[in-house]
Amino acid sequence: AVSNKNILPMLKLFVQGVRAANITNAVVVALDDETERFVHSLGTASYLRKLVSRSKSTDNHATSGLKFAVLKEFVQVGCSVLLSDVDVVWMQNPFTLPSLYRDSDVEGMTDGWDDLTAYGYQWTSASAWGSSGSTANLRLSARNSGLFYVRATIEVLHMMTVLKRRMETEGVWDQTAYNEDQWYVALPGARAHGISARVMNYYCNLN
Repeated sequence: AVSNKNILPMLKLFVQGVRAANITNAVVVALDDETERFVHSLGTASYLRKLVSRSKSTDNHATSGLKFAVLKEFVQVGCSVLLSDVDVVWMQNPFTLPSLYRDSDVEGMTDGWDDLTAYGYQWTSASAWGSSGSTANLRLSARNSGLFYVRATIEVLHMMTVLKRRMETEGVWDQTAYNEDQWYVALPGARAHGISARVMNYYCNLN
């Protein structure tokens, strides 16, 4: 988890949940000294990384966008990571369950609530060109950037590098960018990422 001093009560609940679920390989990335001291007082591993958002804001959305810079550093040294926002409640240790496959570059929670919305369905609409034909589309709910697993691969490193740069140069929501960089073959002026992706089971990882 990545956190700052604005949400220490929520961070405390998150740490208590992680401990209750017997997740022992957890670390909180603290964005300021106060947060690091607080995490240390809870007896939890921490990593101090003083980062600021493009807007200099410390609100939740601005802070959330900093996760890609942190993930890039972990992936660069060969660490695969299960990234969890602080508002996630853990009931069991995900690393002991078969629902975390770890066979794809990115494995993430969906905002979908059933098979169709989570994994996609075909939507047929009237042609935009005014003809009698129709256009087939694939529709599905967004993948949530508050919980996802990334493997330490070259493809993920490239993706995190691109997302880090976008957070630093664009006024884009981190979840929007996260989804775009998985689904778009290549953004304008950029090479294709080559990411393999899996949607987490929505019964096991529920938004």
